[in-house]
Amino acid sequence: MIKTSARLALEGKLDGDQTALGSSGLPEFERDFQHFLMNDKGRTFLRSVAMQARKLASDERNSLAVAERSARLSADELRQRAGELERLFEDARARRDDVPALLRKEVDAIVSIIEADLEELRSREGARLLQEATAHLEAEEGINASELDEHVKVSIVQVVGGAARCPGRRADPSRARRDRRTDRDCDEGA
Repeated sequence: MIKTSARLALEGKLDGDQTALGSSGLPEFERDFQHFLMNDKGRTFLRSVAMQARKLASDERNSLAVAERSARLSADELRQRAGELERLFEDARARRDDVPALLRKEVDAIVSIIEADLEELRSREGARLLQEATAHLEAEEGINASELDEHVKVSIVQVVGGAARCPGRRADPSRARRDRRTDRDCDEGA
């Protein structure tokens, strides 16, 4: 641990006072910090080179093992194995090409489910939300547009949130400002 004084270091640098700078501990800190960085970078570089060398040696061992096994096989066996590998690669390429189509199909199915859920929610709650907004507007003669907009947004969030947390049960949007519904509400039948 090196004791340093930033104020003494700054004054020493600004005044060109090497004694004050030296007694601040900054030169010692800079020296040790640079030494640390150089050693740390050196170790990191050596580790990287060592890992690359190990990988290269492993790749070469594998290549030599394949070449050695190939040298022991007859030409017919080599052709047979090459054909098997080619079929394996062709199957892998075909499966790879199928992935985007399968993903598109799954995404389309999820979108269809979401759209059906939204339509069901719209048909079940839309008229009630409109009626509630109208009643709220009539009850609050002096309500401004932003307050009404906020009330409608809160009501929609409550209905959608309640439907998501408690399927099959209607949410009570009038409770939106008084409390926050939780998953516990479903269990308690709130």
